[in-house]
Amino acid sequence: MAENEFDGLGGLDGFGGRADGGFDFGVHREEVERRWGAQAGTVPIAWWQGLGDEGRRALQADTQALDEAWQDAAARGIPVGGDEAQNLAGRHVRWLEAATDGHEVSATYLSGLGDLYVADELFWPNYGDVEGAAFVRGALAVYAERNLQ
Repeated sequence: MAENEFDGLGGLDGFGGRADGGFDFGVHREEVERRWGAQAGTVPIAWWQGLGDEGRRALQADTQALDEAWQDAAARGIPVGGDEAQNLAGRHVRWLEAATDGHEVSATYLSGLGDLYVADELFWPNYGDVEGAAFVRGALAVYAERNLQ
């Protein structure tokens, strides 16, 4: 994960370009608001800014650590349904809950994200490559089936 992965979400200086090619919410704000309304564009910004500098850095560090753990697990080829991968999937769910201001993660949501991680090449670097993203998708799908509604 890029060090400033979430800066485009209203980082320290609000909206701005991303020199490192990471996600820039400002680029997508118009589309988000057109599809889902103005609140969908402003609520994430307010949440992100509300974390403060320390909270943003902590979330970025958690994200990087999770991405690295997924990459390592995928590279070692552990079973997606095994304890280690399922512990990572549970950690991923807790990360999602933190990154969505405590919103409950449903099985459908989690499985859909797993599909997105594979379908959208912008996510591949987070998990090493498309095979890593497919590993994450598999582990999240098993976790969703076993633990979520």
